Amino acid sequence: MPHPDHDVADPQHADCRHADGTLVPVRTVLDFAVGGNLIADKLTAQQQAEMKNFVTNELLVADWMRALSLSDSQAPVPRPDHGTIGAYASWPALTAQTFARFGDYPSFLSQLTAFARVTTQGPISQAEELLYLSVALDDRPALNPASALTVPAWVNATSWPTQIFEGSIIAKDTWTSRNAGYILRGGAGGQISFGLVIDGNWVELKTTATVPTGGWHHVAAAYDGATIKIYIDGALRATRPQTGALIPSTGTPVVVGSSPADSSRNFLGSIDEARVYNRALTADDIAAAAAATDPTVGATSGGTPDPGLVLRFTFDEGTGTTTREAVTGATVPINGAAWASSRPGFGKALTFPVSSTAAVPAADVMTFNLVGAGKFADVIISDLFGFVPDGTKPKLRDAADTRGFRGTLSGLVFKGKSYTITSSARTGLSITGCDNQDQGNEQ
Repeated sequence: MPHPDHDVADPQHADCRHADGTLVPVRTVLDFAVGGNLIADKLTAQQQAEMKNFVTNELLVADWMRALSLSDSQAPVPRPDHGTIGAYASWPALTAQTFARFGDYPSFLSQLTAFARVTTQGPISQAEELLYLSVALDDRPALNPASALTVPAWVNATSWPTQIFEGSIIAKDTWTSRNAGYILRGGAGGQISFGLVIDGNWVELKTTATVPTGGWHHVAAAYDGATIKIYIDGALRATRPQTGALIPSTGTPVVVGSSPADSSRNFLGSIDEARVYNRALTADDIAAAAAATDPTVGATSGGTPDPGLVLRFTFDEGTGTTTREAVTGATVPINGAAWASSRPGFGKALTFPVSSTAAVPAADVMTFNLVGAGKFADVIISDLFGFVPDGTKPKLRDAADTRGFRGTLSGLVFKGKSYTITSSARTGLSITGCDNQDQGNEQ
């Protein structure tokens, strides 16, 4: 059975040592929250600091966390409990507890405060999923063209991520069980990438030209069965010959502003007129759309809808938490993105702000789990208020260490006596107790 080993080359995480001596890096919450908790007193201050850095830099996200780092060799793993898109309900509680066992009570309290914003949303499920701000339309056959497609949108980037593949604009990609689908994205200073699966293989085309931040620009990518092309503001900026059949990502939604395969790859800025066609638009078609002052250009011809247009988000509502997909009329939830002004003549748009993430119960696949959710109560009692009876009498853990807040916890019963613990911002913890039949206090 493999055993965890400290990684000397990269000490922020553990290695898994197999029977043959092979070391495999493991960047998961398990080693920190379980291993670190159990052997906290045996770790040096430097080791504890390195482990905390790993959690802070790779696992904690907004008001929740991911169980597996995106830098792990197995990432991304699209599981909301033990993968890269969320965490089993006890992991955040155990993580905060381990910071407390390391003596870092300020970080412990900060994490509990952040996690509370998720746990007070309603009954906590077995896992909470990190939901990056996006609009997702359920799959239907028309969204899986077999031989040709075009994916255009208007974008106004606030900033571009470091890697070209990280800023998803319109995505219907998957690679967890098999490679399939397509994705229009950008990064690396504004370069645009178009990825699609042809005959079972991922094919990517990239531009060297870039899209500036702070203004509206039209980006479009097309495949006609013989060539892949990318256009920026109506001008052809990249091309490559390619033949073969598109592999459909059946069952995968079309997502605007993020990726269904990896929700950390989200666009930062505003998007408008997000579309998908089941045919390759011509260069003239795309140039006309890029020069248009009327948002219906390319969507209709003489008032008749373009039969090749299979998805269109106009984002014209400007208010509320839903938007209408124009081809089908479907009402689609907006996951946290905000309304913004579009370019002149185009009405409204959706904007996806920096740090655009929220945690939501993964209720569709998970159920309420008392063990996971109950860990928060355990941590509040045993570490925030330090109540750790030793079997014969009540005791307080690290009573002299201040927890950073003032408060009391009452109603703790041990061996027929009721106890109250008080936390002082200056003097730490104190405990008083009395018999359940006696109102007299006992120190």
